[in-house]
Amino acid sequence: SVNVTVGTVCIPPVDPIASNSGFVQQMYRDFFAREADAASVTYWEGLLNSGAQTRASLIQTFMGSGEFQAKAAPITRLYKAYFKRMPDHEGLWYWVGLFGNGKNVADISQTFSDSPEFKAAYGSLGNSAFVDLVYQNVLGRAGDAAGKAYWLGLLDSGKQSRGDVMIGFSESAEHVSTSTNHLNLVLAYEGMLRRNVNATEYSTGLARLNAGVNVTQVIAELMAAAEYKARFTVTGCQ
Repeated sequence: SVNVTVGTVCIPPVDPIASNSGFVQQMYRDFFAREADAASVTYWEGLLNSGAQTRASLIQTFMGSGEFQAKAAPITRLYKAYFKRMPDHEGLWYWVGLFGNGKNVADISQTFSDSPEFKAAYGSLGNSAFVDLVYQNVLGRAGDAAGKAYWLGLLDSGKQSRGDVMIGFSESAEHVSTSTNHLNLVLAYEGMLRRNVNATEYSTGLARLNAGVNVTQVIAELMAAAEYKARFTVTGCQ
């Protein structure tokens, strides 16, 4: 934030989240990358003012919304499925931006399947060994006979590419379920701190979520952190 001087009067900047109305508008920017419409601001502001929602629970609601999940969640899961890691900050938002401008998950998956990182892990494998490794890397288990036969049949017949198969595994009910805490942790840091979670934060945070700590508590802790507050620090007039 910067000060604005009008004549001899210095007008300090306004903290964008000082009011509940401003907070709602900032959450639209952080999670939806767009400005909020007036009716939505009024609705969410009313819930905050009445105590029906806290700011932390509102962030969780935004993270779980169809608009945010439809873009950020599949891409985050693809990174985990393809590369066994969280997305880098720039990469995630690059693909989210493309997703909102005509690209779909299949397009992004195909690009991932052509990447050197993917080819280094899978490129030398035949279809059978490829399916075996995908089961281990994505679902953390060996493939059942029927499941392996199904995916192998699609590959061998040419009905699906390896990129198509990766989407099938990444968006499977099993992977969606087992990666929920991973997803919540990654997207909380991305949406709130505008960066990816580091290795220490990830291991500690994931262990807590897996132990039953509610994601709303994690969000509340991030809101209380100096790093989050610094995003909206307002300097006074000198």
